[in-house]
Order: sequence, then C-alpha cells, then structure tokens
Amino acid sequence: MASGRLGVEDVDESSITVKTEDGYIQGDYMVIALGCDKSDQVRVILDEKGGCIGTESEFDEYITLQVSLLSKGKFKYHGSPLSWLGRRVSQAVEELATSGGLRTCETPNLILPKCKPPAPYHTFLKPGNTLKLSEGVFAAGDVVGEGPKLGELSMRMGIHVANSIAKGESEFKPLFIYILYSPKGRGIRVKSDVPWGGRREEVSPQSWVYPYMKEFLYRYYLMRRGRMGLLKYL
Repeated sequence: MASGRLGVEDVDESSITVKTEDGYIQGDYMVIALGCDKSDQVRVILDEKGGCIGTESEFDEYITLQVSLLSKGKFKYHGSPLSWLGRRVSQAVEELATSGGLRTCETPNLILPKCKPPAPYHTFLKPGNTLKLSEGVFAAGDVVGEGPKLGELSMRMGIHVANSIAKGESEFKPLFIYILYSPKGRGIRVKSDVPWGGRREEVSPQSWVYPYMKEFLYRYYLMRRGRMGLLKYL
C-alpha cells in the first residue's frame, strides 16, 4: 500500500512495487491513495484581504460556500450554488445561505484552483467502476479522476477497495455527502449521486444539530485516523 508518510518516490503498478525514501516495498496488492496537493487552495482561503471568491472547478464550490458563510463578510461567494448536485439540493443550499447572511458577488477576484495530482503522478488516475487500475492494483480517494475531493467520499472508496480485496470486486457507487452550516447555528446534511448520473437527492431539514455533528466528525476522524467505523452506515 502506497502512503504519503513513507515519502513515495515512484510507483510501479506492473510489479506492485513502491519506491520510497527508505527503499522498495513489494506486495500482493497495491492501493494508491495519495490524495491530492491542496497547497494552492489553502493559500487562497488564507488570503488576508479576502474578496469575491470563485472556483476553477464547480466541484469545489462547497468549499468556497462554507468558507464564505463563516468568514463574517471577509469573503463574498460566487457560484451556482451547488446546482451540480441537483435542483432540490441547490434550493435547500440557497435557503440556508440566505438565512445565514451569505454575501454574493458577480466577478470573483480570487479563484480557488483545482487541487493537483500528487507526486509522483502528473495526472489523476482513472480506474474502472470497481476502482481497479490493473490486476492487484486499486486507487482510492482524491487521486481518483475528476470530481469532488472530500473526505467522506475518499473514506468510502477506501472501504470499498478493502472489501473488493477481501471479498471480491464489485461496482463502487459514488455519493456526495456533506454538512453545510451557517454562523447562525443551523445546518443541513445533503446526499446526492447526481454528479455521477444518478437521481438521488436527499436534504435534511435545517437544524442546530448539524454544526455540532460536523465538529464531532472532524474530531472523530482525526482520532480514528480516517476509519469510519459504524458511521459508514449513516
């Protein structure tokens, strides 16, 4: 298994071998889960002057929307909002944004760039619908193709790959799951598979519970080092 903590220098998928700063590692299976480089995104979000913020990719709009909601006016939001998740989701997001005092703008002076493929890759990986790249080699997380780069989706990919290795391959069905909340203490939880050609759109009613739930999830995943446990069923 390739891990960024090992200082990966090269990956040979044909022999299932990884070259690291400590030498070579060879195994029966390889799971490429190197994430993506978000350093340029972080620089934009930490811009001290703020301003009107948009995105290079619509799949990152959930980031700028949440940042704008919590910035106390430092950032104004330029976006759809999240129309690529479906009309029902977009309407619920717009209602939350309006009630949360979101400020919008027409012409962004800050653009959140796409995250970059991780070294040693120069492009994102494109596995099949089972997340398999070749015999014994799988990919999971932000290193996989175009689309939203968020933790919930990445962790579910990892679980799917583990099950594929242990129990046999099956089709991975992506699902966008995210909690969005406003500084006024109310939030929503959305689920959608529309970006992948599905029709599923689920939106919870606005509730004060969701900001606390998001804080809990953040601390829980750090403590568990990304292991979802029973939360994968939520």
